[in-house]
Parts: sequence; C-alpha cells; structure tokens
Amino acid sequence: MEYSIAKAEIEDLLRDTLIVVIKEAFNVDVSAKVFENPNKPFIDIVANEITDFSKYKLAKAYIRWTHTHTASDLTDVEKEQWKKLFDAINKVLK
Repeated sequence: MEYSIAKAEIEDLLRDTLIVVIKEAFNVDVSAKVFENPNKPFIDIVANEITDFSKYKLAKAYIRWTHTHTASDLTDVEKEQWKKLFDAINKVLK
C-alpha cells in the first residue's frame, strides 16, 4: 500500500517492515491500526499501541532485524519510496 502522510518521518518509509519488526521485538501486532490509518504518521500510531514506546527501542529492534535481512526483504513500495528519497537528495546535491 502506498501512503500519503503530510508530516512523514523516516519510519513512514518502512511502515510495512516495521510492522513485522514490532511484532517480533515487542510481541504487539500493530498491523490493523496502521492499515486503518494510512495517512497518519507511523510513530503516532505505534506510540498509542505500545506501553513505554520509544523511537530508540524501535531503532534497536530494526538494527537487529537488519542482521538477518537485506534491502531485498523490504516491500516493493518501501524500495520505491527510498528510491524517490535518494533521487530527491541527489537532485538537490547536484
């Protein structure tokens, strides 16, 4: 699913993968809430679902996930969103 979030953060580029990471690391399934709120920032949704949530804990869990996964494990939508980000950065840097 492609998302349109007004004040997107980096985590919004990894929504689908972070759902899996959160389920593995925090034993919480946030998928229904995330899919019900496609235009709401991912962090806002997750913070309401996980007690004592922090971006730091999520980042640590994502880093652990990357030890056994590669960029090819991201969804096609996530890969495309990252490509658009890098294209925009490269355009500004030229």
